[in-house]
Amino acid sequence: MLYLHSFTGIYKKQDFYKSFNYKLLDDEKLAGVRGYMDDETKAHLLSEIRSFGKLSAVHFLDSGNYHHLSRLYLELINKPFNLVVYDNHTDMQFSAFGNILSCGSWIADAYKSLENLNKIFIIGADKKYIEDCEFNRDDRVIFAESIFDITLDKSIPIYISVDKDVLSEEEFISDWDQGKMSVVALIDELKNIIKGFIILGVDICGEPAINDSFNISLSNNINKELAKIFVDIL
Repeated sequence: MLYLHSFTGIYKKQDFYKSFNYKLLDDEKLAGVRGYMDDETKAHLLSEIRSFGKLSAVHFLDSGNYHHLSRLYLELINKPFNLVVYDNHTDMQFSAFGNILSCGSWIADAYKSLENLNKIFIIGADKKYIEDCEFNRDDRVIFAESIFDITLDKSIPIYISVDKDVLSEEEFISDWDQGKMSVVALIDELKNIIKGFIILGVDICGEPAINDSFNISLSNNINKELAKIFVDIL
């Protein structure tokens, strides 16, 4: 099952999800959510995702400006789990505006507040962002260039979060600075993770700018390939 949070209207310009069972969530009228999430919007979105109560699904979150919605999905997990994130950024930089949930702080917020969160594995982050991360020497936070460089405990369930800005600009152009990974490599890694592991849920973000028709088309194709990996197990 696919759930799509349409904050910018991007999914109305794509059709990959029509090959699957899906629910398109119209979140375009929400204020206080792009980049940062105010308390009112957080409460609304948490109520929304609890209403369909489906953590075990593929959740599409629009652009990387809405990656902090992942933090709300983690609220639904009531058992020990590991978090595996593909992202060109660490998303562990606390906001300069205080205790505000943002697309750049949501992993740090989860680290500080979720007692069921065991370890965090961030794959593909740029070295300059890792060096600036205050958690880069924490033994609960592991940075790696590839999932094949680390060891995951198969007895602990996994939640997977993918920001497509981890991909090279040769693949497509997102609306954030990007990493070096190819689509083929990302798909290979994700297929490897689902072998022998319990996958609790998956979310995917990193869409292009809403007026970038060419890259929206490329992203549409990538989304379809990513969805195909998970639909049979979630």
